[in-house]
Amino acid sequence: MRAIVLRGKGIDIRSYEIASAECIVAELQPVTISLLAEARAVLDAILSSQDDRPADEPAIEREDESSSIWASHLPFEREIDAAVANNLGSRHAVDEIAFIAQLELRQREDRLSRIKPTQGVVALLGECDSSLRRIRKALNAVDAAIARAASVPALLDFTSELQTSLAVRRAYAKFRARIVGDGMPTEATLRARFRATGTQIAILVGWDVYPEMRVQDRLLLREFQQRILAWLRGGPEASPTAGIRLWQDLAASIEMFSLVNRRQELVAHDGGAVRALFGKGEQLEVDAATLQAVGSLEGLDPELDQLVVGPQPPAADRLVAIVARLAIQLGVSGVAPSGGSSW
Repeated sequence: MRAIVLRGKGIDIRSYEIASAECIVAELQPVTISLLAEARAVLDAILSSQDDRPADEPAIEREDESSSIWASHLPFEREIDAAVANNLGSRHAVDEIAFIAQLELRQREDRLSRIKPTQGVVALLGECDSSLRRIRKALNAVDAAIARAASVPALLDFTSELQTSLAVRRAYAKFRARIVGDGMPTEATLRARFRATGTQIAILVGWDVYPEMRVQDRLLLREFQQRILAWLRGGPEASPTAGIRLWQDLAASIEMFSLVNRRQELVAHDGGAVRALFGKGEQLEVDAATLQAVGSLEGLDPELDQLVVGPQPPAADRLVAIVARLAIQLGVSGVAPSGGSSW
């Protein structure tokens, strides 16, 4: 399992973001299908060894997968997270996670085998990218379950969707602040701002969390990278007016990255964090626990981000006001509809 995961991580998915559909079909697609098959073979081996289990541990019934209790309507990532969180360290838990993973990877292999170059780069790269993610998620989860059942250290690093989404949101927030934090450029400062933007996009592409961002967002950033470069090189479309329009397009797209806050795991997390802070009312103290809770909300609200990045701890009264506003936005109970608070 570890070898498969490492080979998957070794695929430079970034390089295919600027590749043609034909290149993806010729190189990335077959490699991904091969890894899916290898991962499924490992999971098959785990599930086929059910006969070796202790007599008091029931086997998972797999005769009718369509009606199986494991064929749930939860997204794969959430289903795996729940299974790992509820893992009690038994062989049955290993089989449960392996079975969920096997179903998902089989579907991914089938979908990826059918996709064609005519469907375009976004669809091709999206299918390959999501398949590679699910291979990692599946095998990391099975490894975690085996390690717990055998009371040995895990060989792989299992990461929940919440942890991943928090990291992605932080990356979006930092990127947004560095690009649009200084407001709209003038014609005189436009060239310098575009150069800085090109640098920031290159930095973002190099971050470890970058491959966890949505494929559509990554391809959009690559497109802006090329448009900015073309504008900086000059030409008939490199007028100041065209540059301002390009900046406006870029700023609007960056603001759209805040849609990451609609991910279900982030909605649940943010509601819980704000509810806990809101419950302290005006007695909220800016201590280590409060700063940790607020830090977990980085990227949710630009005003809150600005408040916590300063060299000094935020003022309690301002933090109270922001948390009250966020409580209203997130629908936390106890907040007056008029915009005031019950504090």
